[in-house]
Amino acid sequence: MEAYIVLMCLFALRYGGWHRPRLERWLWGYLIVSPLLDYASFVGIGGWVIQQWWLMTFVLTVVHVAIFWTIAWQRKTLETLGLAIAGSFKLVISANERLLAYPIDLPRYQPYAYLPMFIMIGWMLIDRFVRSLNESEKLNAELEKRVAEKHTELARIQARIGDAVDCV
Repeated sequence: MEAYIVLMCLFALRYGGWHRPRLERWLWGYLIVSPLLDYASFVGIGGWVIQQWWLMTFVLTVVHVAIFWTIAWQRKTLETLGLAIAGSFKLVISANERLLAYPIDLPRYQPYAYLPMFIMIGWMLIDRFVRSLNESEKLNAELEKRVAEKHTELARIQARIGDAVDCV
């Protein structure tokens, strides 16, 4: 779970075009250290800080959702709004299952909390692929048209040269 959240934070930063080297280094460090802290929490060593370490994953979820909402506010596109809503879905599920003393009596939705984000990113990738494919087909058709025009021009020049040679 930590890997997903750290990678979502990194993705949100990159998607927003934000360059924060210290934060990125801290996120990579967190990704490396968190399995050890999770294990320490699981076996019951390390005290209160280690026992409450999982709260950091919730904080990072809030961070990447806040970044997505900031980007959505700035760009105002369907893509950015979809990312913000998908991230918010994960945030709500996490808040219900982790922060409430008595979570809403629903089946465990945590495995499905990631699904909207995966669907959104998949849609973005497919949409960008289709747009780039259409653009490349358009450019290819334009290039073929220019090649045909040049071919016609060269044939006309060659005919002129042939006529000039015949006259001499």
